[in-house]
Amino acid sequence: MRKYFFILSLILLLFSCAKHEEINTIGETEYYFDEKLSSISPDNDGSFWVGSETGDLFNFKDNYRVLFDLGEDRIYKVNREIVNPGDTLFWIAIRNSGLQKWRKNANEELKKLKTYNINYKQNQYSPYDFLTIGETMYVATSQGVYYLDKNSDADSLSLIFPSTEFLAKQDGTTFVVHNICQYNDSLLLASTQDGLLWYNRLTHKTRITFKNNYIEHVSVYNDTIFTVAKDHLYLNNIHGDTLTQIETGYGPKQYYRMQGIHYLVGAEDLLLSNDLKNFFNIRLKRSIPMGCRNLILPDTLNNFTYLLTDNAVWRISNNIDIFKSNKAIKASCSNSRNIYYLSFKNELFVQDRQTNEAKWIYTFPEDNLIQWMDIVNNDLYLYNIDNEFQKIIISDNWIKNVIFNSPKTILRSEARITAASIKQMNGKNLSFLGIQDGLIKINPDNKIDTIHELSKAYITSMFGHADADRLYISTLNNGVFYIDRDNLVRHIPQTEKTSFIKDIITTNSHNSNLIILTNQHIISQYPNDSVRVKGYKKLLYANDTLFYALPEFGIHKFIISGNQIIDKGIFYKDIRFNRNSSFSTANKLVLVSNIGSLYLSTNQEQVPVWIHFEDAINIDIIRSVLLTLIIALLVGLTIIIIVKKHNANIVQIRKRKEDLIKRVDDLIFHYSILEDTENPEVSGLKNIIESIDIDDKNKKDINARLEELSLQIAKLNRGIALLIPKKLDQQIEQIKEIESFETSLLLRLSQEAKTKNDLDMIKDRIRSNEIWLQEATSLSDSLQTDIDTLSGSIEIEGLNKNMLINLLSIKENIKHKPLSDLTNEYNVIKNKILEIDTEHSTGIISKYISDTDIYLMEKTSQDKGLLFLSDTLQKVKMMQPGQNTELLKRLKPLDDQLRILQTLDEIKSQASMYKETHDQIVKDNNNQINKKFDKELASFISDNTQTITRSVNTLIATLYSYLLKTDKHIVIDILKLTNPEGQHAKVLALLIADLKIKRSLIPGMLGIYGNLNPVISRLVNERIKVNETSLRSTQKSNKEKSVFVHLILKLLE
Repeated sequence: MRKYFFILSLILLLFSCAKHEEINTIGETEYYFDEKLSSISPDNDGSFWVGSETGDLFNFKDNYRVLFDLGEDRIYKVNREIVNPGDTLFWIAIRNSGLQKWRKNANEELKKLKTYNINYKQNQYSPYDFLTIGETMYVATSQGVYYLDKNSDADSLSLIFPSTEFLAKQDGTTFVVHNICQYNDSLLLASTQDGLLWYNRLTHKTRITFKNNYIEHVSVYNDTIFTVAKDHLYLNNIHGDTLTQIETGYGPKQYYRMQGIHYLVGAEDLLLSNDLKNFFNIRLKRSIPMGCRNLILPDTLNNFTYLLTDNAVWRISNNIDIFKSNKAIKASCSNSRNIYYLSFKNELFVQDRQTNEAKWIYTFPEDNLIQWMDIVNNDLYLYNIDNEFQKIIISDNWIKNVIFNSPKTILRSEARITAASIKQMNGKNLSFLGIQDGLIKINPDNKIDTIHELSKAYITSMFGHADADRLYISTLNNGVFYIDRDNLVRHIPQTEKTSFIKDIITTNSHNSNLIILTNQHIISQYPNDSVRVKGYKKLLYANDTLFYALPEFGIHKFIISGNQIIDKGIFYKDIRFNRNSSFSTANKLVLVSNIGSLYLSTNQEQVPVWIHFEDAINIDIIRSVLLTLIIALLVGLTIIIIVKKHNANIVQIRKRKEDLIKRVDDLIFHYSILEDTENPEVSGLKNIIESIDIDDKNKKDINARLEELSLQIAKLNRGIALLIPKKLDQQIEQIKEIESFETSLLLRLSQEAKTKNDLDMIKDRIRSNEIWLQEATSLSDSLQTDIDTLSGSIEIEGLNKNMLINLLSIKENIKHKPLSDLTNEYNVIKNKILEIDTEHSTGIISKYISDTDIYLMEKTSQDKGLLFLSDTLQKVKMMQPGQNTELLKRLKPLDDQLRILQTLDEIKSQASMYKETHDQIVKDNNNQINKKFDKELASFISDNTQTITRSVNTLIATLYSYLLKTDKHIVIDILKLTNPEGQHAKVLALLIADLKIKRSLIPGMLGIYGNLNPVISRLVNERIKVNETSLRSTQKSNKEKSVFVHLILKLLE
């Protein structure tokens, strides 16, 4: 029994310790923009400049933002420069529009002053990043690194790297430099497409490290250079030596560090580490734009980091410590020994006050949405969103909690519960529940009393010291009350005019001082003083001269001294603490937020301790394992009892009988392959053995009979021993003739059996070879039959789609895969082939014919010349029902023509879409003040129609792939369109797709710059008109007319 208990405990432990992936958060505050964002740049006044993909520029700081519409493209970086009071310049980097200088006028409007050109590209380059040192600006662009003397009147930037000769050879081609940073007064570093650039400003010398590597980002912290390249982060010293190489994965594009936390920013992921050894991957709910590397910045005035996402800016606390505090907590409480936390997943954790570790002890049901909890000794009280007040006995041992404990409902309130407190009075634990219109008291025996003095009062909070017999109760608009040890309710008259009370605390002295938090103030009764606050959520009592308050962000410290409340400052301004789960206890503050739980000692606010939460155990798995083990144990015991009841002699006889049957089967098999006939004597033996009743009481006669039959089988075995080697030789020759994946293995095994001259080994090999030969022959014959059946047939989705190619693949894979795998694959396809001639498949074919008929009716109504397709379909429809395989073959030529027609319809649709887009762009351009002309307009149209032109070219390629199967003679021999990618072929496709197409738009549709009218003229005159007679003759003589020829001839009408 001990053995079974050990096994049960071991399996339970293995299952229950399984970890579960969690969705992690970095506690961000999101500021949403109804724009596609591209960059974020700092300003000296503490605000930020956020650029968009469409040229909008926002001056942003938390909830403040001002929009400037520049009318430009993607903004890479912005730098505001105050020249004189009232005179502000802006340096702005724009995609494909160069580095620009703007000025803000008295009307707060931005006006462009100048765009700086570079060689070869003029102003059509992208400045990804820039920095200013003194009066010199250094610019990282799509064509290298440049500099600008801001005091000069130059209209262009001067090249630093690469060399002029390099760019000249490449005709100013792209040389991407993502970002540039400063190491010291003389050294600049830049990330390029061909390594890390080192530039000395004083000597003007350059050098490259990480040559032939695409560098994504470079940054400098202290004396260490951090370089991001190809899923790696490199740490280098000032000499370029690599100190550390870290493989990161996830394709990060930028590195950033703040307060010991390392950030690696990718398009979808954020990697965080505090030691560059262990990384914490956060899958972001918003993607990050990767057009440039100005994506993440520190707030120089507050303790935040700002991260740019596709449509929002995230503000992230610099106090984040996800490596220690890894749970989002929604409620917490404490008793004399421990602190208890409840996560948003309803996981309950316990922390010993002497440690900063919290372990899991229970998980509440998912549908129990708990809002508040408190604990007295081991009794945990709580209420949930359904206004149920519950109690559960909690142990520090999770096994006891899971097996023996569950919450019990004490009260279901019709009104919403707004506050709760568990207060010991006269040695009894009394529960007080504040609701929207009164106060309820629950006695230890669960007897419920209504406090009539507080009827119609909206209860907002309760407070009481553990060693005092008073419970203070605040109401929204009726002032503050308290209940004394005699259960008498008394009103504090000085508070009756105090409205919008949120929370209260009192000192623990003989003459208690009441401190009240309202929407607008913190009010002290003794001394009579108040502090103006707004939007604060909760008060935390520390001692009689010290208390804290929770604003929207951070924790605010106050002391009472000299008859007044003194403000001692706000701590952790970057963290939003949770009102319901933050409290004070024994000179400690438990402060809970969505990035974890903070444990502080009073008056030591600068020494934070983050609580580490152990992984929770999945209760559902525990229960499932227990149930499964109990059932398995019961079944096992039952089987053991049944097996023990069986007679040992019966088991032995059964085994002897089974052995004889196996030996006879072996004889039958070998006689069948050696003599190709069934041996009557052997078949009779099997019938005799099978007829023996092992349950017969005369076990002695049964054993004698089995012994006699065994000798008879041995005699027959000797008879076939001389014939077996010859059969093996025959099989070897047969196997050699079959080219398959297993041929070499079978030949080797057969040769080994033959060499060892072991009769049993040879017999086993003959058996295996024979089975394999039969299966190989059967599969080959069946495959060929079905390939012949499906060849030349139309393929319909849901009927026979890809069946033929799958059969051909199996046939080819005989050389590459085991026969058993191929047989399984074939059987799946064979079942589908057998379904082709069923009534269900007839319905699918009928629907295809019906859909085709409707399509052809529409097409022939537009073009009577296509009636030959309808005639072909009508002939097919006249075939006898049930001949589905033949019907599919008859439909194939028609389907080939339909594919051509449908592809031409798609080309026409895309051409129409191009025309609409083109016309709209031209119209919008005509309405612009700064119009685009000629090449600039054509380039803009091309950029905005790339998807359409790619689709047109893809469809044309598809069209010619069909035509080379159906009309190869026409395409190659008559029209001489030997290159489907050539201009003549593409132009012809557009002309026959839409006879009314606007020919001046054809180059744009194909993504070609230039005039194609000469091509069109030569195509019509030199390839179509001269062959008109041949085309008409071919169309008349062919049994199956061609859609392609018909449409070409229509061009001549």
